[in-house]
Amino acid sequence: MAGQGTQDPRQNTEIISAAVFRLEVPGMNAVNFAELVGISSEVENAEYMAAGPTGPIFSRHFGRT
Repeated sequence: MAGQGTQDPRQNTEIISAAVFRLEVPGMNAVNFAELVGISSEVENAEYMAAGPTGPIFSRHFGRT
């Protein structure tokens, strides 16, 4: 039986999750952070047309990032 003031971890239904990241650059101070906002990435579509045996073939591929 668990002592007074202690909790059996098997009965704990609360889940706590947190990620902390660390950025280290030689010659500079290390930085710890938990959230990064304002950075985005886009990939353009590149459309191609080729001559196939039954006529033109259109396709889309990943383009510039």
